[in-house]
Amino acid sequence: MTNVQISKRLAKRLQNLSQKTHRSADVIVRTALTEKLDYEEWLLKEIGRGIAELDRGEVVSHADVVQMIHIARAEHGKKKKKAA
Repeated sequence: MTNVQISKRLAKRLQNLSQKTHRSADVIVRTALTEKLDYEEWLLKEIGRGIAELDRGEVVSHADVVQMIHIARAEHGKKKKKAA
């Protein structure tokens, strides 16, 4: 078990959320910590993948990205018109 000190302001926010949601502070903290760790681990993995792609020369130019966005927007616009 790890003990963590939090500010009075954060403790008050936690207490308020606990009361409003009828969940224990422990559950809220565990859920928040789990989600944050999951995100940070995912982010580091994706950054590593991106760096590996760059190292292999797998890059897309800014101009190509802009062109892809324009194409996607145009296709999205066509779908909206068909639905209307």
